[in-house]
Amino acid sequence: MTAHALEGDKKSLSLSEIHDKLRLSGARITAQREYILDVFFKLGQDCHLSVEDIYRILLRQDKGSISLATVYRTVKTLYGLGILREIDLAEGHKHYELSSTNDHHHHIICLNCNETIEFSDRAVNDLAQKIAEQFSVEVQDVELKIYGKCLHQHAREPASTAPGDLHDHRR
Repeated sequence: MTAHALEGDKKSLSLSEIHDKLRLSGARITAQREYILDVFFKLGQDCHLSVEDIYRILLRQDKGSISLATVYRTVKTLYGLGILREIDLAEGHKHYELSSTNDHHHHIICLNCNETIEFSDRAVNDLAQKIAEQFSVEVQDVELKIYGKCLHQHAREPASTAPGDLHDHRR
């Protein structure tokens, strides 16, 4: 699966901001937390990883002392502290990305090829804030997910493509 930004840039939390969040919450800065954060920082701010993806990357990096259960617990902790953002990309499991320090961003998910497009839209965020105020709720996160099927996929398929043969246009 790929992700790319349509408009607007998000700014991920810096490592020092993350360490501050951990300290303020009373959480320790453990080697396991550092390993997982390192995965996100190395892959960049547009990566959306499942716990299993993170675990496989850590195994390839020879972090064999970390178990899958530890990765699950650590990701849950980082999500609970607002360091990671949990997103559902219609794949039957959650994905995670580093939280951003600026405006909330949103996702378009193609059900044909699983491509994910990130975008920012001030009107969506403003509407969410207005609705939250009507119900006396403080906004913690706003996420609009648009599920659809990319139109350019069919335009690029040769006429002789058999039904069921999907053209993969992931970048």
